[in-house]
Amino acid sequence: MAHLLNYFLNVSTQVIIFFILICIGFFLTKKNILTADGSKQITDIVIYFVTPSVIIKAFAGGEVLYSPENVNRLLVAAGAAIAVHLIAFLVGIAFFGNKKDAYNKIYTASVLCSNCGFMSLPLTQAVLGDQGVFIVTVFVGVFNVVVWSIGLSLISGQNVNIKKTFVNPGFIPVLIGIAMFLCRVDLSGVPIVIEPLRHLSALNTPLPMIVIGYYLAKAGFKLHKGDGKMVLAMMLRLVLVPLIAMFMLRMAGITGDDLTACVIPASAPVAAIVMMLAAKYSDNAEQASRLVSMSHLLSVITMPILLTLCKYIGG
Repeated sequence: MAHLLNYFLNVSTQVIIFFILICIGFFLTKKNILTADGSKQITDIVIYFVTPSVIIKAFAGGEVLYSPENVNRLLVAAGAAIAVHLIAFLVGIAFFGNKKDAYNKIYTASVLCSNCGFMSLPLTQAVLGDQGVFIVTVFVGVFNVVVWSIGLSLISGQNVNIKKTFVNPGFIPVLIGIAMFLCRVDLSGVPIVIEPLRHLSALNTPLPMIVIGYYLAKAGFKLHKGDGKMVLAMMLRLVLVPLIAMFMLRMAGITGDDLTACVIPASAPVAAIVMMLAAKYSDNAEQASRLVSMSHLLSVITMPILLTLCKYIGG
């Protein structure tokens, strides 16, 4: 039990560090130092430069080399990512399939879409290193296909757009990274390339957390009358979906750090993209913003517990 306690403390420490960075974003926003335009610009930097650097470094940075074993891990991760998103979608539809409630489409999308980029990649890097990031990047690729197809359709009511589904800044870097991995490209011996990637990757923890702090400052923390469904959506996203995913993946034979790397994105809070899509395509941006913000606060408690349980059952 001692090693489980140490593991819990390690994960908790990492999550608390993230929370401190979130508080800095909260403080900067309250002091009007970080504005809406600044938050958007930081988000664009993360999406278009920082996250792609993390992904490419994980696949071609020399930490994870091409081997039949790693190719198998890649395929298993892809299957696990598809299975986790399918579980989340079915859970969301089961609880919020009634289209008469205007908020239900937001709640369904919130159960489906976890913050596997902004939250999962930094946590995985801290807990598991590039070996874990190698797995989570596959989740990021599947997530971006899901969010720009099913997620967008849920929130906007529009039909699925094939171009947006596969041509987006979250999916293309994953394809590039996988291609480099399969072609056995190793950038570790090319300092002029790998060092800028490492410096940009180092921004993957502070910048997303500061942006989350901005959204927290704008959303507020008070529960309103009729927020029961919102709380339910958060519990499904943070507890039920990751628990189902954890035990199903373990039964499928995934163990150790690979299981943990699969459970981290499955247990992450509601993706910020849900709020962004709600602001653009619906009248429910405020509710989506509160849902995203509060789920990040609660994840400070739920993620260390779930990942410790994952360590216990997965070895």
